[in-house]
Amino acid sequence: STLTTVAVFLPMTLASGSLRDLIAPFAITITCSLLSSLLVALTVVPALSGRLMKNVKTKEHKPKSFYPSVLRWSLNHKWLPIVLSVVVVIGAVGLFAMIPKGSVDQKDSAYLSVLLKYPNGAKFADIQEGLSKLETILSKQEGVTNNIVQVGNNADAAQFGELQDGNQVQFMVFLKEGVDSAKIAQALRKTKNQFPTAELIANTAGLMGENKTTVSVDVLGKNDSDIKKAADIIIKKLNTIKGVQKVESNDADKKPTVNITVDSKVANAEEVSGSLQAMLQPAVIGNMKIDGRTTMVKLGALKEIRTSKDLENLEIFTQDGPVLLSKVAEVEQIEQPGTLYSKDGQHYLQVNATVDPKKMVNVAGEINKQLLTWDKDKTFGNETSAELTGSSMQSTDDLMELAKLAMFSIGIVFMILLITLKSFRASFAILLSLPLAAIGSLLGLVVSKSSIDISSGIGMLMLVGIVVTNAIVLVDRIRHNEENMTIREAIMEAGTVRLRPILMTALATVFAMVPLLFAHESAMSMNLVSKGLAVVVIFGLIVSTLLTLIVIPTFYELFHFRKAKKQRVKKGTEENHNEFSI
Repeated sequence: STLTTVAVFLPMTLASGSLRDLIAPFAITITCSLLSSLLVALTVVPALSGRLMKNVKTKEHKPKSFYPSVLRWSLNHKWLPIVLSVVVVIGAVGLFAMIPKGSVDQKDSAYLSVLLKYPNGAKFADIQEGLSKLETILSKQEGVTNNIVQVGNNADAAQFGELQDGNQVQFMVFLKEGVDSAKIAQALRKTKNQFPTAELIANTAGLMGENKTTVSVDVLGKNDSDIKKAADIIIKKLNTIKGVQKVESNDADKKPTVNITVDSKVANAEEVSGSLQAMLQPAVIGNMKIDGRTTMVKLGALKEIRTSKDLENLEIFTQDGPVLLSKVAEVEQIEQPGTLYSKDGQHYLQVNATVDPKKMVNVAGEINKQLLTWDKDKTFGNETSAELTGSSMQSTDDLMELAKLAMFSIGIVFMILLITLKSFRASFAILLSLPLAAIGSLLGLVVSKSSIDISSGIGMLMLVGIVVTNAIVLVDRIRHNEENMTIREAIMEAGTVRLRPILMTALATVFAMVPLLFAHESAMSMNLVSKGLAVVVIFGLIVSTLLTLIVIPTFYELFHFRKAKKQRVKKGTEENHNEFSI
């Protein structure tokens, strides 16, 4: 039992990327705990039991009649457990398809990320007014303790590539413990009408940043016009997919830009650039202390430029003396993307879709399927392609890797059972307990209205080890009894004797998980041992334990039906012979 459970947890260390960093410490801790408990169970427990229970009188338990009667009836009517098992498997598949699949759900987030996004070229006075208005709204919001606000860039953040547009106001809103951050975020979104010239975005956030689930599609190619056409096709399709809340691309965020092309025949481009910089950029002239803080003093620009026309009429200094900029250069105002992306030396566009967290994996699968169709049909042309990126890919990859780890663990468990039991049929009968656990765990997710995420995925992996242990306890006793009993007698005796320890271990695990159902989860902790894991283990273990006590013995006798039939015929013959003799 210990080896099979270790075989479930130890392969978790083989995970790659960020998933390994998340689950490897958990897997190593559980593995070490299991091996330590095995050592204690084989050495310390017998020694203490021998000393502490010398004069203890063991109370004999009254034999139970309900479970043996149910088990005997099931063995005599095998069609019912078999049909029940088939229904369970079909039901598990149906529930899995129905349950939403997403990333880690963080309802009790540590803080909120609130963004006020103004159009390019917005006046700073308007931005400042919106900032003050949002601060007033936050001060009246119950559950908010304080906030930090940033407008544009600061030098320290820019050094590490953290750039933010000057037309954006970013708030980090900190909350009181236990407050439902999702409700506060929803309440802030309802105030968007108070900011007619800006877009208000409010999301929960935690240790890993903003909890905004996005599906990103990168469109690559050699021709900008082809890239743009492909991006437009993708945007149109994404807007029709159920679960997609908003679609945008970096091409939509355009900024007014002025291009100055210097005529090399009449002026030097470097001289013109230096002259413009001297006239338009504020000059640092010193420092001064205000309220004990050193503040930089700058001399304002010599000329204030509002339009490209002002630039054309600007008088600059050259080697030949002062001259209008329009005389030596062509001034052109154009619109350019606010953010430029480059991959492998090529410019590309990125289409971002904000998705309902509970439908993220489903949406990502739908988009990926559509991308494959477009690629097959050469919809974008020969030199233009699109690929799926973003948090959706991370979530999908993590769930797929957990599924692979589960299959790998089940394979190792089966090998251990074959080596120790030396019986394929007995080993296979034990593994039949896994589908029984699946229906319980999925049913728990439906009842609790939870999605399949990393936490619940790890809970399903844990169930593999826990459920198989209960089946091993039962089947091992049956095989031991077969040395001097018929299969039917061995099953009945094993079921009666092993009922109590199986229920005790199952209930102990369930009660250990119950507190997690009511624990406060902080997003800053990124706890894997959370409500999702507890729901999966509790429901899966309860359902599988009840079904294991009926289904596993039924299938065990079914797998040995020839031997069981011969034993029943032989026993019937002997009974008839004894009656005849009497």
